[in-house]
Amino acid sequence: VSARDDAEDARDEAEFFASTLDLVNDLSQAYEFATVAEMTASNIVFPVGKKLNTIVNNTTSNAGGASYVVSNTAIADGYGNHTLSGGNVAELIIDNILNPVQWGAIGNKTANDTLAVEAMLNAIVDGIVIDFKGFICSVESNLYVDSINNITVNGGGGGLFKSGGTSLFTDPVLSFNSCEDLTIMNILVQGSYSGSSLDAGDYGIRLGSCKRVLLSDSIFKDWGDSAWTVRTKLGGTVGKTESSDVTVNGNVFDNVYQTSTTGNSGGVINYTFTSNICNTIGAIKFASRSDNAENLIVTNNVIISQGTAL
Repeated sequence: VSARDDAEDARDEAEFFASTLDLVNDLSQAYEFATVAEMTASNIVFPVGKKLNTIVNNTTSNAGGASYVVSNTAIADGYGNHTLSGGNVAELIIDNILNPVQWGAIGNKTANDTLAVEAMLNAIVDGIVIDFKGFICSVESNLYVDSINNITVNGGGGGLFKSGGTSLFTDPVLSFNSCEDLTIMNILVQGSYSGSSLDAGDYGIRLGSCKRVLLSDSIFKDWGDSAWTVRTKLGGTVGKTESSDVTVNGNVFDNVYQTSTTGNSGGVINYTFTSNICNTIGAIKFASRSDNAENLIVTNNVIISQGTAL
């Protein structure tokens, strides 16, 4: 009986191995892993072109499942693309909706997610939706999106957190430069400001030479300088292209030194600022250093200011 059982066990193992090998080599079927860590730890050598799925990216966030394709030309970065057994790379398949957890962000407002978010932003193309899905990513350096159009950024109540003031870094936590048809909605953009005077350079989001922008239903809080800046692109001077057709509607600016300043270089053409709640230490600032800044509409806002309100 024992010998027969051993033979049956060996046959079962051989059949399982053969079926697994068939699945590994069948490019029409995806191979699934629980996490990225499980995928990269596997000893299986997958053929080029094989599709791999992960249920989640990591067990801490318990989210960020994604699909990959095995490549012998992609470069592993440890965020979107990962080295596999045998030396090939699992290359993240980019669809039209991205979230930072797919790049390894933890999103718990404590872990440093800078490089993961940066890797995600470097991968976006025209028409992309970025969905934070409620995760709050702590970042420790400036982030940029340049010359990408038709983007939607949906925080889902989550977004970006800067854990320190200008001692950590200066200038905006996130800059959009020369982008058109940009929608930012339901995002949290939070700093760490708790003072009563200007902390110059402690900025939230900056638009530089952007066109047709909508900011709605978002929260900016705890910024020592301008939480939301609209101007020419970074480094611009008077005479460069101003941002235009910008609508800021239904947002909360809480415990920020300034909101909605147009900065030192240029201004904005066709700017609507409506139905926002503004609790500022300083001013709601609509300054312009450009002859081309025009057509400002400010209506139906609730303004609480400890300084000059406008």
